[in-house]
Amino acid sequence: MDEWLWQETGIIDHGKRANFPGTQPVRVLTHITVHFFQNTHVGFFDEIVKLVKQGKLDNHLDLQYGEVPIENPAGGYRTPKILNTTRTIQLHETFLSYQWCITHAIYTLFVETIDYPKVNAESGYTVKNISPEKIQKAKEVFDYAKYLIRYFDRWNKDELPNPEIYPATERDYIEQTNIFYSEGMKFILCHELAHAKKHLDNLPDESCQSCFQEMEYEADNEAIDNILLGSGGERKFIAEVGVVMGILSMIFFRSTTTGKKHPNVEDRLTNALERMQAPEDSVAWAFACVGLELWDEQFELNFDWKNKGNITYKELYFEIVNQLKAKYH
Repeated sequence: MDEWLWQETGIIDHGKRANFPGTQPVRVLTHITVHFFQNTHVGFFDEIVKLVKQGKLDNHLDLQYGEVPIENPAGGYRTPKILNTTRTIQLHETFLSYQWCITHAIYTLFVETIDYPKVNAESGYTVKNISPEKIQKAKEVFDYAKYLIRYFDRWNKDELPNPEIYPATERDYIEQTNIFYSEGMKFILCHELAHAKKHLDNLPDESCQSCFQEMEYEADNEAIDNILLGSGGERKFIAEVGVVMGILSMIFFRSTTTGKKHPNVEDRLTNALERMQAPEDSVAWAFACVGLELWDEQFELNFDWKNKGNITYKELYFEIVNQLKAKYH
């Protein structure tokens, strides 16, 4: 049953291994994502059980399936949330597809446009061949993710990278994406759990927007702290990237990062990166920059990227954030 673990040629098809619920390729990762969330750190599952016994959290995830866009015609989005009335964390299959696609796009563009060129430059010769085809596919996957926000179309598993069926020769890009995707979803789920633990019993008045923004920071920080407890040593950079991907998930919905009840996306990113004490050379800064550049291109915001490649990605991140704030705030 686990022959695929060592497969080097041919097609890896996880859809044949089990009868997964849902119709979208991301379905093959849902059980893994939930498992990683439940085991965020030693003792985390016991904390979940405690919240359930206290009536603060329902003991089931509301996993919704259906071939529909993320945008709900009745208003709002089918994004992860915890429902006040039932204390249930709700996830929708289409959002999970969207999250995997943006993660794959950002990871691939990081490897092909940042990491490999750096390795080649430092070596003085071509150690890593850069693939224009992979770059193009990453952009196509990103375009598909954007499309899912307002419309739905079937994920073309024969043409676009996906976690269900893929050539064994491409497994590194797919399976590394799976790791960062699962870590990003862990952050999102931990964020919603923090709301159940800290906020739902004492929600502020609807008119107090700053109160809700403070709650979002508290949920982010609680989620980050829990994730870091289970991500010591060499795994820390995975946690850093996952948190960045979790926060970036909402930036591609509109051309401005400002919100009423949610803090600006760039402020949440900065808060998270600084709380995690991401070092100067952490790839998380580069992932954040790739995400911001895709958002820039998506809405033609015309940020100035002239220093890209000449300064650290931490410095570039703050340079772009300053431009963002000058433009919108």
